[in-house]
Amino acid sequence: MKAFLSSTFWDLRAERRVAIKAIEDFGHETEAMETFVAKPTVPLKAVLENLRDCNFVVVIVGFKGGSLLPRRKGLTYTQAEYTLAKRLGLPVFAFIKTARGAWRNDERSRQRRKTLADFHARIIQNDLPRHFSAMKELRDQIEQALREWDADGRPGARRVFSSPEQHFRSQM
Repeated sequence: MKAFLSSTFWDLRAERRVAIKAIEDFGHETEAMETFVAKPTVPLKAVLENLRDCNFVVVIVGFKGGSLLPRRKGLTYTQAEYTLAKRLGLPVFAFIKTARGAWRNDERSRQRRKTLADFHARIIQNDLPRHFSAMKELRDQIEQALREWDADGRPGARRVFSSPEQHFRSQM
C-alpha cells in the first residue's frame, strides 16, 4: 500500500519525518513532496499525479496554512490534495497539531487566516481527526490508525486483486 503525506512543509518538517517513519515502519510506501523527483511540470500537477497513485492519505494540519495556489483564491496545496483525495474516495487519516490542548491559527494575513480556519473546520466536519501535541503522540496515533484500518480490511483502499467472492458478487 502507498500513503500520500499531505501537510504544510516548513512548519511541520519534524512531524513529516515522524509520519513518514511511522508509515514506512508499518510496511507502507510513502509519497511526500520532499521525495518527488524533478519534473518539468508545475508543482500542483506533479503533486496531484503522485496522489492519484496512492491508496490512502495522511494529512497533518498545523498552525500555518501553507502556500496559496496561484490564480485560486483561498486554496492551498494541502487543501487541493485533500479535495482530490476525497473526490477519489481515498481513506483520509487526519491529525491536528495542538499546543496546550488547543489548535491555533498562526497565520497573519486575513485571507490566510480564513483559508486555514476554513480548512480546519472542513477536516473536523468530514473526518474523525486525532489531535497531538508531541511527536511520540503523533507516531503512536498514526500506528494505531493504520493497525485498526488494517484489522478492518483496509476499507476504501484501492486493491489490485479481489477475492473470488468479491469478483463474482458483482456479476450475480
